[in-house]
Amino acid sequence: MPSPEKDSLAGKILLSHPAMKHDAFRRTVVLITAHDAGGAMGVILNRPLGKTLDDTDARFAGNPLGPLPLYEGGPVAGNQLIFSGWHRSMPDKHFHLYFGLTRERALDMAVSDPGIRLRCFLGHAGWAPGQLENEMKHNGWLASPMDAESVNTIDGVALWHAMLGKHHPAMRLLADAPDSPELN
Repeated sequence: MPSPEKDSLAGKILLSHPAMKHDAFRRTVVLITAHDAGGAMGVILNRPLGKTLDDTDARFAGNPLGPLPLYEGGPVAGNQLIFSGWHRSMPDKHFHLYFGLTRERALDMAVSDPGIRLRCFLGHAGWAPGQLENEMKHNGWLASPMDAESVNTIDGVALWHAMLGKHHPAMRLLADAPDSPELN
């Protein structure tokens, strides 16, 4: 179990291990938004659905939130719409994460904060108490710092590859290996 704040992964990135075969998390980049003795929660950052909010919900047509890309946030509560945002404050360059924003707050931020990066997720990832720690102990995940530059400029599986190479270069060979080496 994580001790308060000291061992918390909240605000960090988890990269799925290259050997992970579970379809829900294979080659994923997960932003952990909450992690304590009660479990963990986050969203998958690199599963764009190829749609925007206004493509899926007419209420967003003409709204500043309408062009937001929609992402598969995880296998839990797949119909739940979750707004999230982040930015670096100047001049200290601290990373600020806003998760679970109301539609009104997300709209306010979209209009008033030109530096905010907003995303919309369907669903989230969740772990019961001790589950994430066990998966990490068995090398299911690699913890990394938030890399806002990569997250803001790279999408899809390419984000997983880029962050793995940057933060865990020893894993690069495994990441580039074919799924079925015997067919190579």
